Amino acid sequence: MAFKEVPVDGEYILKLTVQSGDVSTTLNYKIVVGNASATTTDNSSTESSNTVKVLTFSMPTTERVFQTDAASYCQAPSFLPSMTQLLENKDKVWDAVESFDSDGNSSNGVAFGSVVWSSDLNKGLWFKDGALANAQEYTTGDTDTYYVVCATETDAPANEEASEESQNNNENSSDSTATISQDQLVTIGTSQWLKVDTSAQKSWSEANSYCQSIGMRIPTKEEAKMLLIGYNDVNGTFTGFNTEVIPQSIANSVVWLEEDDPGLSAWTIYLGGNKFLSYDQTNSAYVTCIK
Repeated sequence: MAFKEVPVDGEYILKLTVQSGDVSTTLNYKIVVGNASATTTDNSSTESSNTVKVLTFSMPTTERVFQTDAASYCQAPSFLPSMTQLLENKDKVWDAVESFDSDGNSSNGVAFGSVVWSSDLNKGLWFKDGALANAQEYTTGDTDTYYVVCATETDAPANEEASEESQNNNENSSDSTATISQDQLVTIGTSQWLKVDTSAQKSWSEANSYCQSIGMRIPTKEEAKMLLIGYNDVNGTFTGFNTEVIPQSIANSVVWLEEDDPGLSAWTIYLGGNKFLSYDQTNSAYVTCIK
């Protein structure tokens, strides 16, 4: 037998190795100085009860206020969140102000497409067009008045963080295993079109990958004319669009089409301008697919 004593931050690990023929067995004993108890493990590791911090959000008032006054509405332990915290938790912030209805108001009375203050000077989170998918950083003026959402930091078990991370990973990888139901498709002539999901926008490469993952593809400009009402071949404009495929609620947005300059830009249906528009592929736009 051999004994090995190793100091570990005021604790001691007693390693006992027993050799019997060709078989060697090792047991580890942790001895805590000043405490009579000792534990035996097979790998010298102890279980951790580490916790992680999570943020919850609430809206203390529906009044619009100056940024200099915003923090005063967040009573300790709540605080006015930073721009980074707002962006990283935009779905929770959205829930705090509640979804915008078709008239452009939330049930809290928050004006359509407005801004939530951050603690960063002249910065806020903008729900552009009243949509969670369009949430982005917004630079404000010194005299602007916007809404307040307060954050509260609480402890959560580490396994909850792991569960959330697993859920996020599943959501991020969902495109590779995406499935669609028949009620998500609209038949026009001999083609089937995927209804636009108004809750999500993608870059062109993300949109292209998504369409391929469900056995479809991004439509061409010529195919897109099937969705347009009153299309004028001379000046390339239109007067309306198929609202069964493209909901009226995104009437000022853009929808991806085929590439224009491969790797750089792609065509879109620019609903706000009633025309086709070449768009940087790194931008975000709504997605429909065809097969």
